[in-house]
Amino acid sequence: MYDPKKTKEQIISWIKDYFDQNATPETKAVIGISGGKDSSIAAALCKEALGTDRVLGVLMPDGEQHDIEIAYDICNTLGIPYIEINIKNSRESLYQEIEKAGLRLNNNASSNTPARFRMTTLYAVSAIVGGRVVNTSNLSEDWVGYSTKYGDMAGDFSPLSDLTVTEVKAVGRELGLEPKLRLSTATEALTNLKNDNTGLFPEYEGEWPDWWAYGMAAAPVELSAARNAKRIYAAAKSEIFGKLTNEDKALADETMFNLCMYDEHSFGDWSSVFKPSGFASRGAKAEKYIYVYRGLNAAKSLLEQRGRKLKDVSEEGVYLINPSGSSYKGYMEFPAHCLRGDYTYLENADKQRDTEELLSMAVSKMGNEDAGKFWAEQTLKLVGIE
Repeated sequence: MYDPKKTKEQIISWIKDYFDQNATPETKAVIGISGGKDSSIAAALCKEALGTDRVLGVLMPDGEQHDIEIAYDICNTLGIPYIEINIKNSRESLYQEIEKAGLRLNNNASSNTPARFRMTTLYAVSAIVGGRVVNTSNLSEDWVGYSTKYGDMAGDFSPLSDLTVTEVKAVGRELGLEPKLRLSTATEALTNLKNDNTGLFPEYEGEWPDWWAYGMAAAPVELSAARNAKRIYAAAKSEIFGKLTNEDKALADETMFNLCMYDEHSFGDWSSVFKPSGFASRGAKAEKYIYVYRGLNAAKSLLEQRGRKLKDVSEEGVYLINPSGSSYKGYMEFPAHCLRGDYTYLENADKQRDTEELLSMAVSKMGNEDAGKFWAEQTLKLVGIE
């Protein structure tokens, strides 16, 4: 079972060991600070491992960055020194030279080039101050390819590379970091989106409805399904079942891919902004939901597949397996049809409750004789008692 406190301590220890083996006592961790969860949590981990004086934050806006105060706030909260280097002029100069060469920029180039400029900047700073560049990518991003080659994928060491988005957030809470909500108008938000994604949004006059935050929106039942899938996945990977076979790894990969796609990505296009109940919006949400339920089913299949391979179960009965490293206190739920024969009721595994006793209990539970009788009859059918 995932333990964020233990994970935090392990990462801090790993960073210390890395710098002991690959650096001098004066070497700094050089990290780009955007104000997002990954860079903030990675910076906090480096501070815990090395101290404030050995962590240097680098803020790299592209022109005017509307939310740069969040990056300032992170550095001030952590107490780490920082510098600001604007990449706009360098980026625009490159674009101008590309156009002079007779080439036309496309979305692929324009969306990935800023990330590569920022990584070039980080390595230049690192060379000047004597440092090691921090890669802030997480496992979810790596799994789904949500990163830029030679951009945010680069770095000298990567403290978050084995953690999913959910696990990264949990470590952040252990470090005392809490997200802050920044409120803005729909017009301001859309203006910033358009500035960050030039050419990807259509022109539109007037006030846009407040549907710009559609992105990661999901119903509570899907969020619950995602959390359940992650718990099942963690249990299925327990060492109690032995090493993962190639067949197990295929299911594990399928589970992880689908859950990462659900966690990391927003689905939709420009029409979902002003037509939140339109075909595009509904289709985008349906696609997102497909990922979470695929992940849940794959996780269940993996756990079932692993459980069937246990070799040391010699007697029939009900076996409860706790794959975590700590004791469990709480309730267990069993659907009636999962039990057979003498094990129909856990309260009295040696003797089946007869129909009259069950009916009496059902009537008391339901408060109505007809409803209780129906409930009892259906239960008896499910567990095979005539």
